[in-house]
Amino acid sequence: MRLSRKVLFCLMSIISPKLNTQLRYWKKMGKFCDLKNPKSFSEKINYLKLYDYANNPLVNQCADKYRVREYVTACGCGEYLNDLLGVYKNVEEINIDELPDSFVLKWNFGCGYNIIVSDKKTQNWDETKHWLKCWKRQLYHLFYAELHYKVKEKYLLCEKYIDANSVDGLVDYKLYCFHGEVLAILVMTRNKTKTALFMSPEWEFMSDVRAKYKMGIMHKKPDCLDEMLEIARKLSKPFPFVRVDLYESNGKPVFGELTFTPAAGVSPSETKIHGKPMGEYLHIKK
Repeated sequence: MRLSRKVLFCLMSIISPKLNTQLRYWKKMGKFCDLKNPKSFSEKINYLKLYDYANNPLVNQCADKYRVREYVTACGCGEYLNDLLGVYKNVEEINIDELPDSFVLKWNFGCGYNIIVSDKKTQNWDETKHWLKCWKRQLYHLFYAELHYKVKEKYLLCEKYIDANSVDGLVDYKLYCFHGEVLAILVMTRNKTKTALFMSPEWEFMSDVRAKYKMGIMHKKPDCLDEMLEIARKLSKPFPFVRVDLYESNGKPVFGELTFTPAAGVSPSETKIHGKPMGEYLHIKK
């Protein structure tokens, strides 16, 4: 049943990305997305997804987890890229013996197509390779009509394992950038207790996120926050909205990825900024 739904949504995206978007939005929100006069954050993200980002060559490059490295370097932020240990066209090309004990494998397209290998000696490689091969066959850009995720060529990346600096595991710093300015930071942990909360660029608490997360204890301000803010400003400058995802390792920022359509625009995490909805800070040209 799940496979048949995926096939159905892929076909809808081929026929009409707008149809896919509207059905997804209706199922989640109980109403259709107002694309003629978008006002909310999610409506504007969907408008950009369909009418800007889908045919924007720079967005397409930056949504590709391999090609984005060239953009990050061109912006003067190459020193913050995670070490690249290998690039493969096929799973069979991986030589496990040549890799360190810990590393990360991820495809250059889509979301969630990654495997964290904390110890290669105890890793179930049959299962790992099975999932990597399955993911490669996926047409992720059609699932939610996120056409900017369509890559020229699929590559499997092997990156350096990032050591966690927190008892909560590796902390994600997701910087929400509107027209080149950071207005909010979504801080997330994914260990035993999932936490998610919004902080301001001045590191003041803004709000917790969704009932499925526990707010937990507020994380201390990262030592490299000013660097993170500067990186995000540089990388986000050409775009109306993009989320710059960063990590911290040994007091230095590490680039994760650029996310243009959080939650495919269906139900992105958001918070009020200075008492106003996020949508009011995102200005689109129709």
